Amino acid sequence: MDNKFKTTIDWLKSERIKNRLIFSVMYILLIFIPACYTFFNKIPPLEDLQVTTGVFSYKNTGAKLGKIIILNGDAANYYTCRRTLINKHECYHFDAKLHSMVGKTTQIWWYEQNLYFWYSQRSLVRLVVDGREEYNYKMAVSDNERAKNYDFYSSIVLLAICVALCVLLERIDKHQTQTKEEPNHE
Repeated sequence: MDNKFKTTIDWLKSERIKNRLIFSVMYILLIFIPACYTFFNKIPPLEDLQVTTGVFSYKNTGAKLGKIIILNGDAANYYTCRRTLINKHECYHFDAKLHSMVGKTTQIWWYEQNLYFWYSQRSLVRLVVDGREEYNYKMAVSDNERAKNYDFYSSIVLLAICVALCVLLERIDKHQTQTKEEPNHE
């Protein structure tokens, strides 16, 4: 084996290690840590929640889902039913019911939910509009449990798929390298 080819193989091996390290760090920072924040999120008891009263409004954040806004004078406070960093704000679809709530007196029970190292949101747990409960504690806990299980376990499955794909690609590469090294017997 000539020295140039050996140097190329050594470079590829170090490149693989570097790529594995980059993949690992990206996976941990972008997928696993947010999934852990979701998995360990616990909605406080109803009596420990913050309560805000104001006038109901909303903000369309795309895909027909949005954030709930409570207006107190000139101040606007944003709340969401989103339980994970990667999900959309899924409080309400923008339909006639949502439009009918705009401008009405509203009470929101909420808590500050950490979603990542430096990012948190006001997580809506109970919503009462003009004395009618539109979203309740039981629904919030159910949504939280569903998000918790889905995000955490899907992050594990995604890791398994990525590792399997990397192993497969490395085996294909190794096979192609071995095929190129074999001399032709003609």
